[in-house]
Amino acid sequence: MERETLKKAMMECFKDGEFQSILKEIVAEAMAVKDAEIADLRDQLKKATTHINELEQYSRRLCVNVSGVPETPNESTDQIIMDLGKMAGVTVTPADLDRTHRIGKGTGGGPRIIIARFTNFSKRQEFYNSRRELRKPRPVRGSVVSTESAGKTFISDNLTRDNQHTMYVARCLKKEGKLHSAWTDVGRMKIRLREGGPTKIIRSLEELREAADPDYRPDADPGEPSDADREGFRPAQGRNRKSARNMPSHSRLLRGVELLLSAVTLSRLQGPATDCWAVAWLLPVAASLLLTAGCLAALTEATSTVSAMHIAVVSLSMLQALLMMLYFLRRRRALAALLRRTAALERASAAAGTPGERVTVHVQFAVIIALSLTACISSMLQFFGSGALEPPNYPNPLLVPAALTTPAWYRTIVALGVLHDVLASAVNAGVDLLLIGLADAMALLLSRMAGLLEREFEDQQELGDGMSPEEGSVEDSPTDKVFVVGTVGLVKVHKEPLTVSDTDAVTYGGGAAVSSARVGPVDVSPSPNQPGPQCLLRDLAATQRAVQRLISSAADFCSPPLICLYTSITSMLLMSIYICIKALGDGGGGATTYLAYVALMLLRLLTVSCAGSRLAEQGERLHEALADGRWPQRRLTADQLLTLQLLLERTRRPTAFHGWGLFNAEKTTVLSILGFVLTYIVILIQMIHN
Repeated sequence: MERETLKKAMMECFKDGEFQSILKEIVAEAMAVKDAEIADLRDQLKKATTHINELEQYSRRLCVNVSGVPETPNESTDQIIMDLGKMAGVTVTPADLDRTHRIGKGTGGGPRIIIARFTNFSKRQEFYNSRRELRKPRPVRGSVVSTESAGKTFISDNLTRDNQHTMYVARCLKKEGKLHSAWTDVGRMKIRLREGGPTKIIRSLEELREAADPDYRPDADPGEPSDADREGFRPAQGRNRKSARNMPSHSRLLRGVELLLSAVTLSRLQGPATDCWAVAWLLPVAASLLLTAGCLAALTEATSTVSAMHIAVVSLSMLQALLMMLYFLRRRRALAALLRRTAALERASAAAGTPGERVTVHVQFAVIIALSLTACISSMLQFFGSGALEPPNYPNPLLVPAALTTPAWYRTIVALGVLHDVLASAVNAGVDLLLIGLADAMALLLSRMAGLLEREFEDQQELGDGMSPEEGSVEDSPTDKVFVVGTVGLVKVHKEPLTVSDTDAVTYGGGAAVSSARVGPVDVSPSPNQPGPQCLLRDLAATQRAVQRLISSAADFCSPPLICLYTSITSMLLMSIYICIKALGDGGGGATTYLAYVALMLLRLLTVSCAGSRLAEQGERLHEALADGRWPQRRLTADQLLTLQLLLERTRRPTAFHGWGLFNAEKTTVLSILGFVLTYIVILIQMIHN
């Protein structure tokens, strides 16, 4: 009974609040002591780990990594290092080398890294400092390394596993814009947060995070790209980031073109029409329709073939402006949505921008504006300087009823004709500017993607010490305490055509099925141990899909304007050339004016086509960057390799603005038109002489 009574009394004590508070204080004091001991031990462990890492790195000060040298059976790595030294202008003798060998086991995925340990530090530095000379290697007779292979070779510091990972994170932060540069100097890791700023030496990943990314949370998971990531691009977080209030240059230019078209059509293209805009657009459309009809009716009064051709040329220009006004009024919501998507992708990709990437579009805009102003002003000067301002002298050929030939009506028709000429010039110029701006904006997005890839692979060559540590075999280096982890295998992306059958099985052009997986969305989200190429591949695939959808939408939207532009200018070219040849045959009167008009139209067409060619070139550049890239094989799963191949196949398709699939807006199309026009000129001259 005493035992039960004691047990009951103790249970009552444990339920007592005062006893619980005393017990908590005792436990808290004991835990505080233990927590302090644990924290102290952790601090000591951290210091010891850092010290060991520094000692290990110091033991590597005589070592360098040489990557990119093709691997051959029974090779002599000593001879490779000596030949590379000769190609870089440095004499390396066998006495200068302690030991050299390849790292890891051969997997057939790519050449393994060569580690070389020198016998003295000065020779090691001389060899390391000459690494840039290998970009243009000197030919050496009897060398086991070709000059082509030497040009693709990269020499880097030999880093510890921890330092490799730290430099890899530094490279990621650099691409995010959180620091300006990161490099190693004989194993010492250095960063610069901003251009021209002080150099900071870092000793660990924690110091790097504190200096460049103080807001970093270890439990942060990047996850899949969301709508907030701007359809595949993550928002820029450092330098080059654009404020949300300031749209990028291409978008500002396109918005300006949209406002120009809204002004000349008296409509609200950039949003839902309000009451005041509901019928205002009828005024310019009705005026343009009446004047175009009057000009076409004047064809019935033409007294000669040359006169009919002249009226037809003017009618085509007026008809083009009228059709484009109606088209933009009909598709104004599609245009606004297209410009919003373009602005979002351009904003999100701002961190991947490069200086001078917008110079081309500015020059092209200036050329189109200058051509339009020249044509409009010269037309006005020709009219007002042609003679008496009285019927039938109008700004454009018109068939005017007799009742409207009074002085009051004449002044009204002249004023309306002058305003219409300005409106038509503005509409035609706006169409050209819109085509150029959209094509160059699409080319800019492709250029940024290609540039990001090229810089990624260039970083792997020029900052090999900062590459992501690869899992693989680890061999002892020339010293017992040196452990080397490098890129064991690199996979070369297949360039053979990829065939997708009706059953969605993926095969190479001349081989068997690569994977039984069906083509579709694949999970390429990185695992915690795979932060590098997987993130790039995932973001790149999502970005390419978003950009490709945008290009397809832009190409569909621009097809009618492109067909209208090319057909009208080609027709006007043929008729204007006929008028020029006839004028030259009759004594040269008016030939100069039409020759200038022909030159202006050709320059318009060529400027638009140059923008289309740049889009196609950047699409090819992106494909080449993917095809020539080297991806770490051991870091990519089968699904990720399949995604990479599908991405390569998607970029293989030509990227261009087209006129409903009939032709592409490229310089080659202009050359074809010129060839046709020259043939027409030859035939026309022969007919006139005969």
